[in-house]
Amino acid sequence: MKYDFQKNVDRFGTDCYKWDCLPSELPMWVADMDYEVALPIQEVLKKRIDKPVFGYTMPPKRFFPSYVDFMKRYGLESKEEEYVYSNGIIPTLSCCIRTFSKPKDKVILLTPVYQVFYHIVEDNGREVLGVELSKNEDGSYDIPFDRLEEAFAQENASLFILCSPHNPVGHIWKKEELERIGELAKRYDVLVLSDEVHGPLTLPGKTYLPYASASMTCAEHSITALAPTKSFNIAGIQTSVAYIPNPELRKTFAFAINRDEGAEGNVFSYIVSIAALDESLDWLDQCRDAIGANVEEAKRILKGTKLKITPIEATYLLWMDVSAYDEDDAAFCEDLRKKTGLWITPGSTYGKGGEGYVRINLATSLSRVKDGMGRLLSYIKSLD
Repeated sequence: MKYDFQKNVDRFGTDCYKWDCLPSELPMWVADMDYEVALPIQEVLKKRIDKPVFGYTMPPKRFFPSYVDFMKRYGLESKEEEYVYSNGIIPTLSCCIRTFSKPKDKVILLTPVYQVFYHIVEDNGREVLGVELSKNEDGSYDIPFDRLEEAFAQENASLFILCSPHNPVGHIWKKEELERIGELAKRYDVLVLSDEVHGPLTLPGKTYLPYASASMTCAEHSITALAPTKSFNIAGIQTSVAYIPNPELRKTFAFAINRDEGAEGNVFSYIVSIAALDESLDWLDQCRDAIGANVEEAKRILKGTKLKITPIEATYLLWMDVSAYDEDDAAFCEDLRKKTGLWITPGSTYGKGGEGYVRINLATSLSRVKDGMGRLLSYIKSLD
């Protein structure tokens, strides 16, 4: 089926977090796509609503096998019993922090990174141990393995949260990088928590490798958080799984997520996941093409400016150095919104290494991308 990714969907009046703004403003900040979801997802919801009793719901038999089949697309050979249901990626990570570390333990993050990671570490009484990514001349990023090993070797360093692909820099980790992380995890007895919610959202011609499939060592010393919520634009329906091939880790996590009352889905969470993973791959592929076209259009419009766009391989989030215009990224974003109505995110939101950068959500229609980049272009011209 051919989907329309160029429709300017009106999200006002839906209590939409992203579009809680003035009609004259253009929000391109929070990671939420403006695309209508795939037809199979719409249909399964309508069909269920036609039976208007919404009580406690068990996982359908197809729920876990749908993950098994979907993850084969990325080279992960798994079994349905290796998955545990969770209400969301962040509940999974938060539960793991409480379960597999002690108060005041250190949790390692590669920065800059998704800001909620900092919150769940600190709110659970643990300490963030940040390792800033290395930046190459072309603006791309690498893992500084010497400094990462120093972090793994620190006393009370018990967990490492990997963002794969990495948000906000849009990097896909290579197999050899993942293998080296696995070796460090085994050597220093550090559990890897791999957040792969953006995994399927790679640009055309790119694919990602699940951490657990990189090596047996990676698989045995990790918990992978997976969900269709970002990739199929259903973040408002909380649903996810933890993939845990190590049976002892899986048993411990399953008990803990039940203890936290996060192991029971709602009446829509199971069926929507199945519809996405089993029946909406054509939508996903077309979505990736649309995002790829938006990235190229943004580059075209901003070409010749002093803005430096980081090479992007995955996600729909443009990571951009604006320091040539204003080293204070928060002030840059505030003034940009005030003068043009364009709403984007300051890079410092994502911690060390994000200063002087901004993050821009391009998962919208091409016409809105042109509008947004046009507003940005007019703003920076006013600064010259």
